Amino acid sequence: MAPVRHPPNVPCAIVPKVSYTFYGYPDNDPPGADIAYDCGRGYTAGGIGTYANPLTFATAPGEFAMCELVYSPYLRKYLLHEDYCESCTRDWADRHHPVWHVDIWLGRNSTTEAHEQLSCENRLTPDGQSQVVIRNPERNLPVDEMTFYAGGKASCGVEHVYPQYAVQEFC
Repeated sequence: MAPVRHPPNVPCAIVPKVSYTFYGYPDNDPPGADIAYDCGRGYTAGGIGTYANPLTFATAPGEFAMCELVYSPYLRKYLLHEDYCESCTRDWADRHHPVWHVDIWLGRNSTTEAHEQLSCENRLTPDGQSQVVIRNPERNLPVDEMTFYAGGKASCGVEHVYPQYAVQEFC
């Protein structure tokens, strides 16, 4: 299945109050880089966050379209819905207060540094429901191609998140 990209003449849309979390090889279920959907690049999580090579994200079924391409101003990355997220599904299933929740692939290919990677995931996670997601994003938005976690205790790209932004600049 090909990624669902910005169709011509369809305006972008802002999804407010989104909860962001991160996952990687050690806390994927089962551990590894396997993902639920093939959006044209196989069943392996990946990407760097550009329009041409978006970063994998997981969410609840029905929250975003399978293989939908979105943009994150917080991360300055394009994200592709290629995986399923159990905690996202629980959040989305709350009939009285459904929560938008995206779980973003952090990467790596090993469980040998699991503690360091999980610590990095926690450090990158903003306060709950504090971010936005841009649906139908333009293809020329700013991108930070830095990898968040490259391995080791000192390797966590917390300086490559952008908690202060004006959403109007992106949509």
